[in-house]
Amino acid sequence: KSAARQRIPVFTVHFDGELPPSLKTRSSWRIRSFDGPDFETGIAKLARSILARTQINRQIRLLNPSNDWHNLFDTARAIAEKGSRTLIAEAANELAERYKAITDPQTRYWIAIALGKAGTSQAGKIIAQLPKTNHPLEEEGIRRAQEMLEYRQSDFLN
Repeated sequence: KSAARQRIPVFTVHFDGELPPSLKTRSSWRIRSFDGPDFETGIAKLARSILARTQINRQIRLLNPSNDWHNLFDTARAIAEKGSRTLIAEAANELAERYKAITDPQTRYWIAIALGKAGTSQAGKIIAQLPKTNHPLEEEGIRRAQEMLEYRQSDFLN
Protein backbone atom coordinates (compact mmCIF):
# COMPACT_ATOMS: atom_id res chain seq x y z
CA LYS A 1 0.00 0.00 0.00
CA SER A 2 2.89 2.33 0.79
CA ALA A 3 4.43 1.75 -2.64
CA ALA A 4 1.08 2.37 -4.34
CA ARG A 5 0.62 5.64 -2.43
CA GLN A 6 4.06 6.75 -3.59
CA ARG A 7 3.28 5.52 -7.10
CA ILE A 8 6.23 3.17 -7.04
CA PRO A 9 5.97 0.06 -9.23
CA VAL A 10 5.12 -3.14 -7.35
CA PHE A 11 6.37 -6.53 -8.52
CA THR A 12 5.06 -9.77 -7.08
CA VAL A 13 7.00 -13.00 -7.09
CA HIS A 14 4.97 -15.92 -5.81
CA PHE A 15 5.68 -19.59 -5.45
CA ASP A 16 2.55 -21.30 -4.27
CA GLY A 17 -1.10 -20.71 -3.59
CA GLU A 18 -3.51 -18.14 -4.92
CA LEU A 19 -2.37 -14.60 -5.69
CA PRO A 20 -4.32 -12.10 -3.51
CA PRO A 21 -6.88 -10.10 -5.54
CA SER A 22 -5.17 -6.80 -4.66
CA LEU A 23 -2.02 -7.99 -6.46
CA LYS A 24 -3.65 -9.47 -9.57
CA THR A 25 -3.44 -6.21 -11.51
CA ARG A 26 0.27 -5.84 -10.76
CA SER A 27 3.22 -7.29 -12.60
CA SER A 28 3.81 -10.73 -11.20
CA TRP A 29 5.92 -13.80 -11.74
CA ARG A 30 4.88 -17.23 -10.61
CA ILE A 31 7.94 -19.32 -9.78
CA ARG A 32 7.62 -23.03 -10.47
CA SER A 33 11.06 -23.93 -9.11
CA PHE A 34 14.06 -22.14 -7.65
CA ASP A 35 16.56 -23.99 -9.80
CA GLY A 36 17.05 -24.61 -13.48
CA PRO A 37 16.96 -22.51 -16.64
CA ASP A 38 13.35 -21.35 -16.14
CA PHE A 39 14.34 -19.63 -12.90
CA GLU A 40 17.30 -17.88 -14.53
CA THR A 41 15.18 -16.81 -17.50
CA GLY A 42 12.47 -15.55 -15.15
CA ILE A 43 14.93 -13.56 -13.06
CA ALA A 44 16.32 -11.93 -16.21
CA LYS A 45 12.81 -11.00 -17.40
CA LEU A 46 11.92 -9.64 -13.96
CA ALA A 47 15.11 -7.54 -13.90
CA ARG A 48 14.30 -6.06 -17.33
CA SER A 49 10.74 -5.32 -16.21
CA ILE A 50 11.94 -3.59 -13.04
CA LEU A 51 14.49 -1.53 -14.96
CA ALA A 52 11.95 -0.41 -17.58
CA ARG A 53 9.38 0.59 -14.96
CA THR A 54 11.99 2.38 -12.88
CA GLN A 55 13.11 4.37 -15.92
CA ILE A 56 9.61 5.54 -16.85
CA ASN A 57 8.88 6.29 -13.21
CA ARG A 58 11.95 8.54 -13.12
CA GLN A 59 10.89 10.26 -16.32
CA ILE A 60 7.42 10.92 -14.98
CA ARG A 61 8.87 12.37 -11.79
CA LEU A 62 10.84 14.81 -13.98
CA LEU A 63 7.50 16.11 -15.27
CA ASN A 64 7.40 18.42 -12.29
CA PRO A 65 6.07 21.97 -12.72
CA SER A 66 9.13 23.32 -10.88
CA ASN A 67 11.43 22.10 -13.68
CA ASP A 68 12.21 24.43 -16.56
CA TRP A 69 10.03 24.19 -19.67
CA HIS A 70 12.82 22.79 -21.83
CA ASN A 71 13.37 19.78 -19.54
CA LEU A 72 9.61 19.25 -19.27
CA PHE A 73 9.25 19.32 -23.05
CA ASP A 74 12.19 16.97 -23.65
CA THR A 75 10.99 14.49 -21.03
CA ALA A 76 7.38 14.42 -22.24
CA ARG A 77 8.52 14.02 -25.84
CA ALA A 78 10.88 11.16 -24.91
CA ILE A 79 8.05 9.34 -23.12
CA ALA A 80 5.73 9.79 -26.11
CA GLU A 81 8.26 8.81 -28.76
CA LYS A 82 10.34 6.15 -27.03
CA GLY A 83 8.15 4.87 -24.20
CA SER A 84 6.62 1.42 -24.26
CA ARG A 85 2.86 1.38 -24.89
CA THR A 86 2.40 -0.98 -21.96
CA LEU A 87 4.36 1.15 -19.53
CA ILE A 88 2.63 4.33 -20.67
CA ALA A 89 -0.73 2.62 -20.17
CA GLU A 90 0.29 1.59 -16.65
CA ALA A 91 1.30 5.19 -15.89
CA ALA A 92 -1.66 6.88 -17.61
CA ASN A 93 -3.24 8.25 -14.43
CA GLU A 94 0.06 9.72 -13.27
CA LEU A 95 0.66 11.27 -16.69
CA ALA A 96 -2.79 12.87 -16.55
CA GLU A 97 -1.98 14.34 -13.13
CA ARG A 98 1.24 15.78 -14.52
CA TYR A 99 -0.68 17.19 -17.52
CA LYS A 100 -3.01 19.04 -15.16
CA ALA A 101 -0.16 20.41 -13.03
CA ILE A 102 1.96 21.70 -15.93
CA THR A 103 1.04 24.82 -17.86
CA ASP A 104 3.55 24.58 -20.74
CA PRO A 105 1.57 23.87 -23.95
CA GLN A 106 4.40 21.93 -25.64
CA THR A 107 4.75 19.60 -22.68
CA ARG A 108 0.99 19.12 -22.49
CA TYR A 109 0.96 18.31 -26.20
CA TRP A 110 3.50 15.50 -25.76
CA ILE A 111 1.80 14.12 -22.65
CA ALA A 112 -1.46 13.89 -24.61
CA ILE A 113 0.37 12.12 -27.45
CA ALA A 114 1.86 9.66 -24.95
CA LEU A 115 -1.62 8.92 -23.60
CA GLY A 116 -2.84 8.30 -27.13
CA LYS A 117 0.03 5.90 -27.67
CA ALA A 118 -1.15 3.86 -24.68
CA GLY A 119 -4.04 2.75 -26.84
CA THR A 120 -6.32 1.58 -24.04
CA SER A 121 -9.94 2.41 -23.30
CA GLN A 122 -8.79 3.74 -19.91
CA ALA A 123 -6.39 6.11 -21.70
CA GLY A 124 -9.31 7.23 -23.87
CA LYS A 125 -11.34 8.10 -20.76
CA ILE A 126 -8.39 9.98 -19.31
CA ILE A 127 -7.84 11.95 -22.54
CA ALA A 128 -11.53 12.91 -22.63
CA GLN A 129 -11.20 14.33 -19.11
CA LEU A 130 -8.08 16.41 -19.72
CA PRO A 131 -8.70 20.11 -19.05
CA LYS A 132 -9.72 22.01 -22.17
CA THR A 133 -7.88 25.20 -23.03
CA ASN A 134 -7.90 27.53 -25.95
CA HIS A 135 -4.29 26.85 -26.82
CA PRO A 136 -4.04 25.35 -30.32
CA LEU A 137 -1.05 23.12 -29.50
CA GLU A 138 -2.81 21.54 -26.51
CA GLU A 139 -5.99 21.07 -28.54
CA GLU A 140 -3.97 19.46 -31.34
CA GLY A 141 -2.31 17.07 -28.87
CA ILE A 142 -5.67 15.93 -27.52
CA ARG A 143 -7.12 15.62 -31.04
CA ARG A 144 -4.17 13.55 -32.26
CA ALA A 145 -4.28 11.37 -29.13
CA GLN A 146 -7.96 10.64 -29.76
CA GLU A 147 -7.18 9.79 -33.40
CA MET A 148 -4.46 7.40 -32.25
CA LEU A 149 -6.98 5.65 -30.01
CA GLU A 150 -9.57 5.43 -32.78
CA TYR A 151 -6.99 3.98 -35.15
CA ARG A 152 -5.88 1.40 -32.60
CA GLN A 153 -9.50 0.41 -31.86
CA SER A 154 -10.19 -0.05 -35.56
CA ASP A 155 -7.19 -2.44 -35.67
CA PHE A 156 -8.85 -4.55 -32.99
CA LEU A 157 -12.14 -4.64 -34.82
CA ASN A 158 -10.63 -5.80 -38.12
